[in-house]
Amino acid sequence: MAWRWGRLRPETEVAHAADESAQDRRQLMDPPPDWSPCLDSMRSLTESLPIATCLRGMSGELFHVNTEFQRLTGIQPQSAKQEDYAWLSAEAAESARNADRKALHGGATQRGIEQVSDQQTGRRVDCQVTRSPVRDAKGQICGLALTYSPTQSAETRRSVPLTSEEEAAFAAMTADAWLRCDLEGRLLAGNPICARMLNLDFAGQGPQSIDRIVAPAHRAKFLAWLSQVAASEQQPQRVRMRLMRRDETEFAAEIIVKAVAGHAGITELAMTVRDIDEHHELARALEESNGHLRRLRRRLELAVRGTGYGIWEFDLRTGRVVWDPQMYVIHGQSGGGGDFDGSPNSWLQCIHPDDRARMNQRFSEAQNGRETLGFIYRIRRFQPSLIRFVESNAFAERDDHGEVIRLVGMDRDVTGRVEADMELKILNTELENLVAARTHELLDAKEHAEAASRAKSEFLANISHELRTPLHSILGFAKLSLEDDDYLSADDRRNFLQRISASGGNLLRLVNDLLDSARIEAERFAIEPLESDLVEVVNGVLDEFGATVRERQLRLQISLPERAELVCDPARIAQAVRNLLSNACKFAPADSELSIRLDGNDRGWALRISDQGPGVPDNEREKIFDKFTQSSITKTGAGGAGLGLPIARGIARLHGGDLYLEECANGARFLLQLPLSPPSAERPGQQVRH
Repeated sequence: MAWRWGRLRPETEVAHAADESAQDRRQLMDPPPDWSPCLDSMRSLTESLPIATCLRGMSGELFHVNTEFQRLTGIQPQSAKQEDYAWLSAEAAESARNADRKALHGGATQRGIEQVSDQQTGRRVDCQVTRSPVRDAKGQICGLALTYSPTQSAETRRSVPLTSEEEAAFAAMTADAWLRCDLEGRLLAGNPICARMLNLDFAGQGPQSIDRIVAPAHRAKFLAWLSQVAASEQQPQRVRMRLMRRDETEFAAEIIVKAVAGHAGITELAMTVRDIDEHHELARALEESNGHLRRLRRRLELAVRGTGYGIWEFDLRTGRVVWDPQMYVIHGQSGGGGDFDGSPNSWLQCIHPDDRARMNQRFSEAQNGRETLGFIYRIRRFQPSLIRFVESNAFAERDDHGEVIRLVGMDRDVTGRVEADMELKILNTELENLVAARTHELLDAKEHAEAASRAKSEFLANISHELRTPLHSILGFAKLSLEDDDYLSADDRRNFLQRISASGGNLLRLVNDLLDSARIEAERFAIEPLESDLVEVVNGVLDEFGATVRERQLRLQISLPERAELVCDPARIAQAVRNLLSNACKFAPADSELSIRLDGNDRGWALRISDQGPGVPDNEREKIFDKFTQSSITKTGAGGAGLGLPIARGIARLHGGDLYLEECANGARFLLQLPLSPPSAERPGQQVRH
């Protein structure tokens, strides 16, 4: 929807408002019934006055303005009803309405100073305003008569001929003294203000000398000026002069005089006298107040400029937005050429398209009762790619009826802060990721350390068992041979010695495995490459396990070529194959199949040894190649020190190959890969160290 800063009204309400507007224009010349008896004379009287005058009803309705009022304010009669106090600022208009209420309810004349703005030219004039209650024939207050007299004026005004009872009645309502004098300077008539201001009472008395009101030093000058006015074509004329009060004290007065023409020509002069001593005091106080306000405003502007805040004001009644200079700086329009023209839509165009709906929602919330607003929106400078962040804080101002009439806000460019916050969030995220990664690494290290500790404990338990078993056998048979030597036959003694020899061999292999593992870890493991036949090496190892295979009733499936030539250390390769066959025989069930297959190509040989045992879980396929580690499935079964597979892989890698556990549907299948020649052996017989 379009952005409308103000209350949204349905079409029926808009149509009703249009009808009301037309009705207001008709009622402009249709005053309240209380005015009807004297309306014509009042209109005639106000048009003849040299002072800007307007008439207002009891409800504040403005239904008549005279020509002088139109000249002063630029308000036309056909629009006066709609322009309720449009010639004043918003603050002054509210004060004026309060003064109207005081005059209507108090029944006393109210005077003050107001700054009037010409709606056509924008010219502003300080005026003294008099609010006089108007009474009907029954003596009841039925409205107000307002007169505006500029305190500084080079304009000439029309004078008023006080020739009718209606004019005299209206003259009695003002705060100025109205007089009529002849060409010789004799005072003929005046309104009741003359008695209070000048000590003149015309009731039952004839003409009075002008000497009673003019200070002695100014009498001759005043009479000469009256003669000039009577003979002049420029009417009316003004002069400021010292007059005398009823207590014979002098005061400054402004006098407006116009010649009144009758059937016999110029016979009288109409005179308005205004006491400007009080006006001067008010004007001086007003000027001092204005100066103080200007200084305060300047200090406020400097203070606000130092904070970087821009101030804006959105009047919901006029639909206009006002920016201070800093707002133009924030939006990059301080040098001119910007899009902002005081309308809400022009401000909207300065805002990032993605934030316009949100900002419109915030202002709608303010109009619907939310007192304060605080949010951040984005703006676009002249370059579309230049995005700035602006923080806005707005406050709602309400009228006497609680309706929001104005929004006032302070905006500040917070791009640096927002970008810093965004960078901080990124850094926090990166730091959190680093902490998480480091924590994960530490947890992994902890798990590895705990696993190593458990493996060490298991290794010590296993190795102690592996060491005790052959030692117990050696010690047991040796003891039997020593204690029962006299009773042992030659066959028994030979059997004991064979068992002692076998246990010693097992113990030696275990010690050698420990030493080999330590050498591999310390990178001090050496091989002696020779031209060899891998088939011969494998067959030699198979012969070693012949008795075990027969004992466990294993069925061998052997697939070997006639020859498999390569350069390797045959003893170390035989050790690796021995470790693999030992595991296969150890974990294969009785009466199961054991497969040995050797394949080759121009790069090397691949030896696969598979069994139908319990196999290895997928998550442990690499873990079983760690030292002192066994599969979770097999570590409680056949036992072992957990060194065979790590040593076999170390031998394979030292030859430039590797050892893997392949995927297998049943049991386990190990793949030993060997190149045709170790990468670091330049010639057969050269020792290679790792």
